[in-house]
Amino acid sequence: MGTFGLNEVKSVVTQEFIGHLSPVNWIVRDENYGLWIEKETSETKDFIYFTIKDHYDEKHLSKYHLARPSASRRFHRVEKVLSECFDQFDEMDKATIFPFDYYDGGMDNRLPPPLTGVVNEEELKRDVEIMKEYLDQYILPFFIDYPTLKEVDAKIQQIPIVDLHKFIGQEVIGRRMVIMKLAGNPGYEEYVKMILDYFEGEAKKGNAEAKADLEKYTKLKEYLANN
Repeated sequence: MGTFGLNEVKSVVTQEFIGHLSPVNWIVRDENYGLWIEKETSETKDFIYFTIKDHYDEKHLSKYHLARPSASRRFHRVEKVLSECFDQFDEMDKATIFPFDYYDGGMDNRLPPPLTGVVNEEELKRDVEIMKEYLDQYILPFFIDYPTLKEVDAKIQQIPIVDLHKFIGQEVIGRRMVIMKLAGNPGYEEYVKMILDYFEGEAKKGNAEAKADLEKYTKLKEYLANN
């Protein structure tokens, strides 16, 4: 096969990953800009996303690049609390936690470079095989290692505050509160007191945003206490 179009690329990639992941109950489908892979249980919903980029080289040949995947896990209980407590909660943000530290650089010399691309099916299947290995080694183990909120809660305690948004997505404080509460973390009350004391202090200085946050997390605290 010579040069081929984006539809052909996505068809090959989709079929390859269906064959690789369907036996372990992952659903694979073609999305607008790549490949969407998911698995849902009564407790969680897991997402893996590959971006497929197209560009042109100096010879004006269309090339396609299969980017390294991103992945996340949604805990339904966490999102249910946030959506019920906050009327304006962003339903588009479905992820509770993100794997961001499993890749150790061990495949840097084999992963497809970001500014090159495949132009035929043989090259594409070569890159797909590399991505399957990457997935098996660095992505899928994450979902195994954090099956419940207790494991997630324990991980959160080890992560610097500045990096928490990488692990639990947006609404860091709210999600952390919910995860700690649902996991039965004995430090929950102390954490909430620290958060509310901080926002109360800032609100007294005339910080309107802090005042709104104080009201928001007080509401969440009360919700968690009564539900």
